[in-house]
Amino acid sequence: SKDNGHFCGHESHGHEKNFDSEKFKSMFSGDSDSQDKGYEYLRKRRSASTKNRCPVALVADYLFYSKICDKNEKNAMSYMISLVQQIDALYQRQSLDSDGSEAYKGYGFQIKHVEVVTTH
Repeated sequence: SKDNGHFCGHESHGHEKNFDSEKFKSMFSGDSDSQDKGYEYLRKRRSASTKNRCPVALVADYLFYSKICDKNEKNAMSYMISLVQQIDALYQRQSLDSDGSEAYKGYGFQIKHVEVVTTH
């Protein structure tokens, strides 16, 4: 069954024209095709448990690349990575349990793939 862009329980880009859900999913499978089109983001975190991490693929569209980042691929990647790191830090500190239980702390995001679309 096709999931129309649902990832980690969230509908991300399923509504976009030309969105390829299979390509998006392949970014996390270690496929050589996905590695040719973007950059695998491998950064070790100190004592981060992968069972509490939601894998994230960051894809900047051409509009973001051209308007927000002045057609600078490195800036686009840095910008997206920085935002996810800030959000991750917030999630790491918060308990996802309404009682504030330590058992539900330490959840966050792990960047698995970064891609910038540089052509219109």
